[in-house]
Amino acid sequence: MLYQILKPIMKAALRLYYGRIVTQNLAVIDNGQPTIILANHTASFMDALVTACFIKRKICFFTRGDVFGNRFVSWILHSLGMLPVYRLREGREKLALNDHSNEEALKILAEGGAVLIFCEGASDIAKILKPLKKGPFRLAAKAMDLENRPVLIPLGINYEVPAKAFADVFIIAGNPIPSVPITEHTELERAKAATTMMRLTQQFLKPLVWDLADLERQFMFDFLLNTLKEVRPAYTFHESQLLTVSLNHIEQRQQDVLRCDMKEFQNWQRHYPVAASQFAPSLEWWEWLILLLGWPLAIIGYVGNFIPIKIANGITDNKVRERDFESAVFVSLATILTLIWYVFYTWLFFKTKLAPIPFHPILFLCGGWFYLKVFQPALFKFLGLYFRKSYRYKNSSYQLLEKVHQSLLEYVKKCIH
Repeated sequence: MLYQILKPIMKAALRLYYGRIVTQNLAVIDNGQPTIILANHTASFMDALVTACFIKRKICFFTRGDVFGNRFVSWILHSLGMLPVYRLREGREKLALNDHSNEEALKILAEGGAVLIFCEGASDIAKILKPLKKGPFRLAAKAMDLENRPVLIPLGINYEVPAKAFADVFIIAGNPIPSVPITEHTELERAKAATTMMRLTQQFLKPLVWDLADLERQFMFDFLLNTLKEVRPAYTFHESQLLTVSLNHIEQRQQDVLRCDMKEFQNWQRHYPVAASQFAPSLEWWEWLILLLGWPLAIIGYVGNFIPIKIANGITDNKVRERDFESAVFVSLATILTLIWYVFYTWLFFKTKLAPIPFHPILFLCGGWFYLKVFQPALFKFLGLYFRKSYRYKNSSYQLLEKVHQSLLEYVKKCIH
């Protein structure tokens, strides 16, 4: 019940928080059959949020066991279909509790449900597909004993930057992984089947994720991706993945030149920080119109939603110690506090009838959406034009910035075509 209530609310919140959330081939998961979804793990709890909101059918997750410590939190997480999985560092005595979670997962599959497993184990924001853990595939091998064998679906979850507002997200489902036959239901046969499933999943996941050869290429990729967004704002996942493939297979000489420019740019940026909108394209006529005429509604939206967002941001900054949890906690808190604020303010508005019409709750709601999704992007582009001119005249290193940017533009076009 709680799952169905929160799903549309959180889906709307994620649409506001991120820029584009692009889904592809998710219909393959809504197959009406028992399904094990095998996903990469990039952003801890946020991975569970985006998959639960954008996959139509209800799914259950394996979630790190230490967050189930509080009884009330544990009840909420269980209500949302989450099953605890404990690691050795949380105590050897707790590992036995994983058997209960596995049994629950098998029961869900036997009833025709779907279970999502993050098969890399721990989450990591690096755009590198890590070696998969054996545990999820032992469970998958056990599930092959069920009368109705589950379908195995690989799922790639990709964030431009997990904890950055207005960043792009791609959720890509692959084709079902071929079934691994188990002729004898013995532990040895299940272990062999688990190993085969793990290798197949690694192979099937690679085309669904941004997978760089090492961390040194990540800085280059992030910069390239920003450039790609300028060349093609509605770029596809395939186009962005071409960048990772090219970076992984680029000739050594070309790679050294690119890395040298990047390192030089990085060193310069420490002394002369560049605005995020430095390479923003020129504004369209309708964006100028939005900036000229839309500022009253944008101000109403900003002021009307300032209090709950500011409180959520303060709690997240003070209480959340792990970077992986920041975005998920902030979005969840901001959503809950905003709903409470709107209920309270609507009651206050109609109770007192003293507030002027511009501060009607509906205007707060519409203005908030307008500010985040329409006015602010146009404002950032305008500031980008200003900073571009400002840096050109004030910083002698601007020529280096232009050199790197132009070389990357040419590189991106070459990758796409």
